[in-house]
Formats: sequence, C-alpha cells, structure tokens
Amino acid sequence: MGTDAWTDPAWTDRAWTDRAWTDRAWTDRAWTDIEGVVESFDDAVGLGVVLASDGRRVPFHCIGIADGTRTIAAGTAVRFDLRAGLGRFEATALRPR
Repeated sequence: MGTDAWTDPAWTDRAWTDRAWTDRAWTDRAWTDIEGVVESFDDAVGLGVVLASDGRRVPFHCIGIADGTRTIAAGTAVRFDLRAGLGRFEATALRPR
C-alpha cells in the first residue's frame, strides 16, 4: 500500500484545491476583504495579477473587477475576495481602496 494524499504527512496541513496557494495561512483566514496591489493587468486579454499584502500573487480576470469597467491600472491598491477557480484561487470583487 503506497503513500497517497490521504496518508502522506506532507499533505496534512494543506487544502485540496491548489498546493501552491492553499496552505494553512490561506485556508484558515477569511476569503473576503483581502488587501493588495494590482501588480499587472493585460487589457488585451483581460487577465491580471494582484500582489496580496502577505506577498502571494493571485490571478484575476477582468470580470472580477467590481465596478464593471473591465480594466484596472497596475499599481492600484485594492481590496478583493478569493474564490476557488479551476484548480486554483482567483481574486474577485476587486475594488480600489
């Protein structure tokens, strides 16, 4: 019988969505009203990255911008929520601070 994620001690403090994003620090905290700064945003494809206050990079899509503008400038200080996406967390409800 081999070791798997159910019995491997390395996985006991991790959630199941995405190993890179879901260690205890993220799963034990509220997933709303997180502070960060827009690190980059590509208007052409509508994808960007928020640098959270704890140093983690969280991707987002333009439909996650709360005011409906579908664009946001890099360097904008924001608050955002996390939501489980396709195998990872994504920032949503981005709103300027």
